[in-house]
Amino acid sequence: MRSVVCVLLVFLMLTFAGQLPFEIHDAAELAPIRTLQVEASGQGFLLRGENGQQGSGETFELAVEDLKKASSGVAFLQTAQKIILSGSIDVAVEQVVMSEALRPSSEVYTAQEQLDLEQVTAYLSARSSDVTLSDLRSAVMEERDVRLPRLVIIEERVELRA
Repeated sequence: MRSVVCVLLVFLMLTFAGQLPFEIHDAAELAPIRTLQVEASGQGFLLRGENGQQGSGETFELAVEDLKKASSGVAFLQTAQKIILSGSIDVAVEQVVMSEALRPSSEVYTAQEQLDLEQVTAYLSARSSDVTLSDLRSAVMEERDVRLPRLVIIEERVELRA
């Protein structure tokens, strides 16, 4: 019992000193991202979230930092459930699979163009991909091919193609 009290006191002191190994945020300032489009090109990366979040950079990690700085709140990429790769898909895959900013259980899709992410988020809420970021990482490590589902726009509506 005494050890539990000591541990609680240590955590309490660390909290007041601001030395805990995690950040504390007010819920009102959070800007979680559920759907993230990652567009890779010769100029770098453009990241877009469904709530208007946007960031760009020469590498994926620099684009993540730019998105976090430009966001009106605290942007969380760990909440991204759907990741859509576009542009140079091979380049996007190389960088995204190595990133620790995204959670491994995120579902991965491809697209040929920039999408209306609000519309896509609503569409994908009832659908899922068989390929997760973790699956994609494994395939890259083992040098296996993986077929990613593709999102296409047909007459102003989104469709999922295998």
